[in-house]
This record gives sequence, C-alpha cells and structure tokens, in this order.
Amino acid sequence: MSDDLLRIRRIKDALSRLGPILPGSISTQWNVCGKPGCRCKHPKKPQKHGPYYQLSFTVDGKSSSLFVKKEDLKTLRDCAKRYQKFRALNTRLLSAYIQWHETAVFIKQRIRRMNNLSAEKKESLKRAIEQKSGLVDGDDRRWNGCS
Repeated sequence: MSDDLLRIRRIKDALSRLGPILPGSISTQWNVCGKPGCRCKHPKKPQKHGPYYQLSFTVDGKSSSLFVKKEDLKTLRDCAKRYQKFRALNTRLLSAYIQWHETAVFIKQRIRRMNNLSAEKKESLKRAIEQKSGLVDGDDRRWNGCS
C-alpha cells in the first residue's frame, strides 16, 4: 500500500474514533430580568442572574444557540473540543487525497510517455509503478478518480 493511501487510512481511523462532536463554542451568560425591585436592579450593587451556559454554532450558514444545563457542561465542552479535532483531521484528509491524486496523475503521465517501449517492458513498468503507488490488482477505477 502506498504511503498516501496508508496516510488516508490512518486519518479515517482517527476520525472514526473521535466520538460525539458538536460545532460551536460555549459561553457563560449573566442576565438582568426586568422586574422592579429585583436584586439585578439594585442601584448600588446589582447582582445579575446566572450563570447560564449557551452553546452557539452555525450549520449550513444558519446561526443558532442552545442553553446548556450545568450538569451537561463538561460533556458538551468535550464534544466541542472533539469537533475542533474533527475539523483538523478533515483538513488533513483532504490534503492526503489531493496528494494521492497528484501522485496518480503523475504516474498516469509517466505511463503515457512509455509509448515507445515494447508492450512487455511497458506492462512490467506499469506493474512496478502500480505496486509502489498502491494502485494494484488492475483496478482501473482507481486510475479514474477516488475509490
């Protein structure tokens, strides 16, 4: 198996082990109600209500937020941290696929340049290149894009 394909497999394995993820960030909110005479309206030492915890996120271009119970805070923070790892791994996976594709294109160009070689020599070189690149077993689908 080629280094590129091995790298892709490792990244996919890491993605599959991440566990639950949630996009966004968690913030702490302190609020003022509006009831006259409430402690949050004290003229000299107002005491706001809270803390309240809020998860803010964007999905499909739409921003949203959810209030989070204090007892769920650690779990949701862990999910948000895993989402950051998910994004980093996803970027690495895309880079690995691009590298793999560039290698495959280079190999295809080299094979096309072998036109002046004998059929036997050409087939021998093609097998050697396929084995080195991970494009083996005559699987032509791999030459035409991602598998």
